[in-house]
Order: sequence, then structure tokens, then C-alpha cells
Amino acid sequence: MPNIKKNFSLPVGLALKIIIVSAGLVLYFAPVESNLGSGILYVYIHAAAMQAGKIGLLLVACAGLVSLFIKRDNLLKLIQLTGWISLIFYVAGILISIVAAKVNWGEVFLAEPRYQSSAIIVLYASTIFILADWMSNTRYLGIIFFSIAPVMLWVDANTKLILHPENPVGASPSTGIKSTFFLLFILNLLALMILVYKFYRKK
Repeated sequence: MPNIKKNFSLPVGLALKIIIVSAGLVLYFAPVESNLGSGILYVYIHAAAMQAGKIGLLLVACAGLVSLFIKRDNLLKLIQLTGWISLIFYVAGILISIVAAKVNWGEVFLAEPRYQSSAIIVLYASTIFILADWMSNTRYLGIIFFSIAPVMLWVDANTKLILHPENPVGASPSTGIKSTFFLLFILNLLALMILVYKFYRKK
């Protein structure tokens, strides 16, 4: 029987190009907002990348819990890799939010609690992924990977908002705005998964 896993090869470069072109088309046809105008395009990108990264980190936490019952070193390596790539998307979303703030508000208000809470999540998660290289106890690794979820959810739940709206996409009455965010979120999530596949395959 042929080795399907060995013979199967996803054209990663082509897949990523398709995602980038698709995202460009979604943004080209995206509706603008009455107050922000075309500045909402930066908000779309920021929210989609950040939420994709957040979902990736939550999946890492869930996989960490699973690793407590399934003892496989390759699973822990996959979890760590997924965590780093998810964190990159999350950080990209933060950086794009700075551009969005400058465009839409005229200045970057770094005292905004949302920036501070995001920094806490980045520092906590990156510390865990760095420590994972030095830890050999698989049970402890599973526990610290899982800890990302409660920490992230607690930080988000206890973050006060000053300028940042509570849920701009969900609160919007526009189906077009909601659809644009959803499509960009899915494309970001697909890109994240493809990158995980690409780098995991190299290991």
C-alpha cells in the first residue's frame, strides 16, 4: 500500500497566495463604516488576525489538556509550534491595531487597558513556549500549555475599555461588516493552520 502521508504534499506556497488574494478581494469589496470610513479596513485586518491568534492559543490550551492523557513527544512539539505561530498572528493583530488607532483616532493611546492586557497575554504565552524547550516532564508541559486558556480568558474578562469599543463587529447592524470580518477571520485561521502544517512537516 502506498504511503499516503508521505506522498501527499499540500502546495503551501500556492495555498497562501490564494488566501492573500482572497483577503485582498474581501477588503476591496468590504463596506466602509459611516464614522470610520475606509479606516475600518485596518480594523477588519486587526480583528481578524488577533481573533485567529486567540483561537489558536485556545486550541493550544485544549491540546495541552489532551496531552495529559496521550503521551506523545510529537504532540507536544506540535502544540508548541502552533502556539508560536498563533502568537505571531496575535501580535500582528496588536501591531495593526496601533495603525488603526492612528488612522481612526489620530493618535495611539498606549494607556488603553486593552493594549496592556494584550501585552500580558503575549508575555505569559511566550514565556511558556520558551520554558517548554527546557522542560522534559510531559505532564508539567501539558499543564502549563493548558494554563494559557484560563489566564487569557481571565485577563480579557477583567480588562476595562476606554477608547476600544466592546464588540464593534457584533454590535454593528451591517451584515456586510459582519460578513467581511467573518471571511477575513476564516482566511487568517486557514493561513495559521497552513503555516503550522508547513513548519511541522519540516521537523
